[in-house]
Amino acid sequence: MNTNRIILVLCSMVISIMLVGNYCFAETKASPAKGAGSKIKTSNAKPFTLVIFWSEGCSTCAATMEFLRGVAPRFSSMTVKDYEVWNDRQNSQLMSRVARAYDFKLAGVPVTFIDKKGYTGFSRQNQQMLLDEMERCSVEDCADPLDVLAAAEGNTAPLSKQAEAIEGVCSISKSSEQCK
Repeated sequence: MNTNRIILVLCSMVISIMLVGNYCFAETKASPAKGAGSKIKTSNAKPFTLVIFWSEGCSTCAATMEFLRGVAPRFSSMTVKDYEVWNDRQNSQLMSRVARAYDFKLAGVPVTFIDKKGYTGFSRQNQQMLLDEMERCSVEDCADPLDVLAAAEGNTAPLSKQAEAIEGVCSISKSSEQCK
């Protein structure tokens, strides 16, 4: 009987820790500063870029953006470039071009690219895979998705340097007034 109680108490503690951990993780709401990306706690973190294509009114897109804002404080070397595609034809065309460069089949939004990987939608599995890629890219050299596009299209100048010049680009670090 004593063994059963101990097991029950341990299981209850584990479940409580898991629930509290998920709640705390989901409630993190930090925004990165423009151009700063998010923060990782190492002095020699490598810079990397994550590109996300999203749509206004898309609840899954909003959840993905909130996730990115939440993890931003962990990754000082990460830059997030986001492109709204429903109301901006140029951004929609950019999404198609990046998908072609990645040989990636588009199946809706959000679509997230980091290094040489792409993800559609947002699930616990995608969330973990993105976190794993962010951790890896903070210590290893990773390709900027816009540079992958430039190389696939035969451009010698990296597109990552031109991203700010693309009309309609909205960064998650900008206020909603700046993104309209």
